[in-house]
Amino acid sequence: MNISQIKAKVTAVLLGVIVGDQLGEQVESTPSPGIIHSFRPHSRYTDDTQQTLITLEHLLMWKDIKPMILALEYAANADLSRKYGGNAANTLKKIKAYPELWESAYKEFLPNGSYGNGAIMRISSIALFDLEASQETLTKHLRDCLASTHNCEEALQCATEYCLTLRDLFVTPEAKLTDQSLIQRIMDRNLNDRLTDKAKQIKAKILDSEDVNSYERLFRFINNDLVESNIRAVDTLALVIALLTYNLKYKQWNWASLLKITVSLGGDCDTNAAIMGSLIGAINSCTFLQADWIDGIEDKDHIRNRIKAFGTMLIEEGRIMAFS
Repeated sequence: MNISQIKAKVTAVLLGVIVGDQLGEQVESTPSPGIIHSFRPHSRYTDDTQQTLITLEHLLMWKDIKPMILALEYAANADLSRKYGGNAANTLKKIKAYPELWESAYKEFLPNGSYGNGAIMRISSIALFDLEASQETLTKHLRDCLASTHNCEEALQCATEYCLTLRDLFVTPEAKLTDQSLIQRIMDRNLNDRLTDKAKQIKAKILDSEDVNSYERLFRFINNDLVESNIRAVDTLALVIALLTYNLKYKQWNWASLLKITVSLGGDCDTNAAIMGSLIGAINSCTFLQADWIDGIEDKDHIRNRIKAFGTMLIEEGRIMAFS
């Protein structure tokens, strides 16, 4: 990849989050919403995009994760009309009212910290920032990012796996990407027992047999067998990986259609599609993004300028140069 291709992939990962978020937002928590092709009029992004942008701005400013400052930024900038979950909203409101409690406010609402998918929907910029970093450095940055809300080992393990999967997809040429290699890496890393078990289910049912070989069977497998909670990070990640590996095997849909299929599975549609959008962006760059999606991004000019600045910073700081 040359520098322009690297920047295009960075842009695609981050726009993939936002487009997926806005595409799924209109039918969030709908059991079976069908195929959604476009944004509704006056579409808005949700907390997934807002927290992604806060994390991105933090990295632009500090070139690092400052856990207390980031926690206060999340709290100060949270627009709770953007569909924040109840426990997350309560935690951020308490941090805003009592900044000195930034590290412990969550304990009032979730004593052990959240293992929800809020741990993975906001960290795509960290995955890109640490694309060449050691796993130890990546894990530290993620722990610092999640400290105020998702202070739970399962959340951290799933966040780390998401970032490493995004890294694998970013650096592997699309023509060389295979369903088996993707799932095998997740099993080999074995960062979380529940996720590893789900990866084994995906391999057995989708990759090593024809048990799941149609949309209808895929829908049933994911919703009846694979996903136990719509908002648990491990289940969201498993859902996205199942869809991605299925399509790598059967090549049933193009990348734009795969994002729409993600929404059609129901549940936490905006977060599912935000995660899928970021991974497709890492594989395919911006070519999967429909023009009407990009045009429909809320506050699109400002967001695209900040993403451009982030990509430039990654290059100038030498954080993403090994692939050029």
